[in-house]
Amino acid sequence: MNNKLDLKEIVSTNLFQRLRSLKLIDETELRNLKIRNEYKELRNRFSAEASIQILMDKYSLSDSALNSILFRKRISKSKFPVVYS
Repeated sequence: MNNKLDLKEIVSTNLFQRLRSLKLIDETELRNLKIRNEYKELRNRFSAEASIQILMDKYSLSDSALNSILFRKRISKSKFPVVYS
């Protein structure tokens, strides 16, 4: 079974597009997830430095911003409101 997250497939679904239209998708985190996935793919072919440079150019991000996206520990956050009963 292939557990690899196919982001392109998920983003193209009607449900995802509906959630996006309702502003329930964190666009920055979606971009960061794309960057992390691309970095993993690039590392199969290039050095860490070259991979980071490619992503810096593609996404117009600084070295420190990209390193933060790739290597800092992420705190899980939810866009859904907390409902108490």
